[in-house]
Parts: sequence; structure tokens; C-alpha cells
Amino acid sequence: AVVRFALLIDDPHELALALELSEYGRRLDPQYQYPGVEPFVDTYPAHALFFKALLGQDPEASLAYFRERAEALAGTENGPGAAEVYVALLARMGRYAEALEASAALIPPGTRTAHFAPSLLELARLAGRYDRLKEVCRSRGDVLGFVAGLVEDKLQHPQAAT
Repeated sequence: AVVRFALLIDDPHELALALELSEYGRRLDPQYQYPGVEPFVDTYPAHALFFKALLGQDPEASLAYFRERAEALAGTENGPGAAEVYVALLARMGRYAEALEASAALIPPGTRTAHFAPSLLELARLAGRYDRLKEVCRSRGDVLGFVAGLVEDKLQHPQAAT
């Protein structure tokens, strides 16, 4: 349970401890390694990848794993959760533009999420890409999101023409 809750940790020292706990869990007898939910079915190895990415330890391998899980599960009942984890990981790593693109591609409009990852609007703000938000919302027929993007863009850039 501690490893699962550690997904919310930001402090590098505490993340390192969570990684150590994940490594310990990997060595437990299989009868004590309970499966998680996607993309953490392999509880300890998957959590270790998440923590390593946040600690800057081979982040590309971790991102590849979570991207693969998100893409493989797209359109299934487990899909939004795996996609949300991938988007959240990108955002926490400061890769906001990539997170915005992943969210637009992998989390269908109107999907209920666990709010683990930032919203499209928040990602657009972090990436400074309200233009991309407006494109995504226009293609989805999301009038409210489009208007929110217009308003936020105008607030951030009051001198710019709309």
C-alpha cells in the first residue's frame, strides 16, 4: 500500500525511499506480490519505473513503458487510467507539451479520470500552448474548452489579437 500511495510524492528523498521499497518488494516471494491495476499490474517493477523516471534514472525507458501501456490499453476499460498515469508522469517531469499531446491523443473527451494528471487546460497553461488547446477543443466540438482556451490566452497575452 505504501508503494501505491507513494505515486503522489514529490520530494526526491522520499521518492528514493519509495524506489528502495519497490526494489525490496520485487525480491519478495511471489505469494506476497499482489497484482495492481494497469499500468501497475506488475506492482513493484512498474512503480520502480515511475519513481526512477521522477528521479532522472533512465527516464526514457520508463516513459516508453508507460506510453506502451497507455497505447495498448486505449479504448479499453483500463485505458484512461494507464493514459492518465503516462500524462501525469510527463507533466511531473516538466514535459508539458508532450503531456498535452498525450492527453489529447489518449484520453477521449468526456472520459472520467482520477484527476491524477493535469487537465488539458492546465497542461496548455504549463506548456504555453493555448493554440494547441483550441485546436484540440475545436476538433472535439468542445465549445466550453475552446472558450476557456481563448479566455486564458487573452488573460496571459492581453496585447495579442484574438
